[in-house]
Amino acid sequence: MTRAVAYVLTHHPCVAQTFIGREIDELTRLGWRIVPFALNRPTDAELQHPGAAEDAATTCYVKDVGPWRALGAVLDAAHRSPLGMARLTWQAARSGGTDLRRVLWRLLQLGEACVVWQRCRRDGVHHLHAHFAQATATVARFAASIGTACGPSPWSWSFTVHGMHDVVDESSTELGAKVADATTVVCVCDWLRAQVLRVSDPQHWSKVVVVRCGVEVDELTPLLASDRVPAPGPAQHPTTTLDVVCLGRLSPEKGQMVLVEAIDLLRATGRDVRLELVGAGPDTVRIADEVERRRLGEVVRLTGELGRTAVIDRLRAADACCLPSFAEGIPVSMMEAMALGVPVVATHVGGVPELARDHCTALTVAPGDAAALAGALGELADHPDLGRRLAFAARRAVEQAHDSRRNVAHVAELLARAPGVGGRG
Repeated sequence: MTRAVAYVLTHHPCVAQTFIGREIDELTRLGWRIVPFALNRPTDAELQHPGAAEDAATTCYVKDVGPWRALGAVLDAAHRSPLGMARLTWQAARSGGTDLRRVLWRLLQLGEACVVWQRCRRDGVHHLHAHFAQATATVARFAASIGTACGPSPWSWSFTVHGMHDVVDESSTELGAKVADATTVVCVCDWLRAQVLRVSDPQHWSKVVVVRCGVEVDELTPLLASDRVPAPGPAQHPTTTLDVVCLGRLSPEKGQMVLVEAIDLLRATGRDVRLELVGAGPDTVRIADEVERRRLGEVVRLTGELGRTAVIDRLRAADACCLPSFAEGIPVSMMEAMALGVPVVATHVGGVPELARDHCTALTVAPGDAAALAGALGELADHPDLGRRLAFAARRAVEQAHDSRRNVAHVAELLARAPGVGGRG
């Protein structure tokens, strides 16, 4: 019998979450049947990327089902288990506390969970896995509870914790309670696991495990320039131009404003440096205004979101990849840069130091310190031999700990242990 699991996601497909798409593809290759749900439909721009339309065609978009179908799912669940749904409704309302807006939001999420439950029941799927600990985990948790209340056997669920946003507001996310209910909690780095343990009952700590995000190491290897990651050799002359790329959502926690200031500092010393910011988000206008205010329009470019092939091309052309974040798990973009042999400058935050070890696999600086960031980029420009040594060591580190096939196989092992995993052949 084919093993099956429902994936509950915020968006799918999503350029900024290609790591989830890779996980689904690899699980499918391993013989799993994946039923994907997304709370939000992708934008028209997202659907233009290769393979996106095909992924969208197989995804159930929860918020698109319409009020009558959602109401039908709620009534179906209530008919099958009146007491169970009454208990879940009370639980959902109580989880909102005294915040009436949050109470309403929880009740709406319970309605969304009914939609997910009904589809899973139809497809013979009794285990759900959510990526991120917020709304998706709430919906997956409710859907599993509905399945248990309405069916002859228990349903189960699990979730993956990816970043600071998953652990920063425990009272809102109910992280400790979710850990208690879930069969498995996957964390992408040791630092995030520590944050989950901090708010969880010790009796549940054994179910909180680290499975690092990965990249397609074998596929990235041929993309390496012939001279990108040779064995460390003799010192090279300083570079005349430093092309820096920064990949990530344009949002306050990513720290791109500090990087813009660092580029300004480097330019003030007479260095020829250029920066490309790849991504989109709520900070786009503010960053663009800062670039204009500092008169850096000729050297700092905001390209918006790009597809995977274009991102890899940008990395291959860069002299350095910079991640100036204030908070992170371990960024996939950093893994990709390291796999491609691009020297990395990053901030010493969250799980970043687990891969980016200062003067070993990368250069790391304190967050929010534009002068230190400029100094590290300048050091790479002045000492190309250092960049080559870092890139060589970084490539090896990614091969050892962040190979996506090996890591997704670990996820598959964890999912296979959950009660209710199975499905129709």
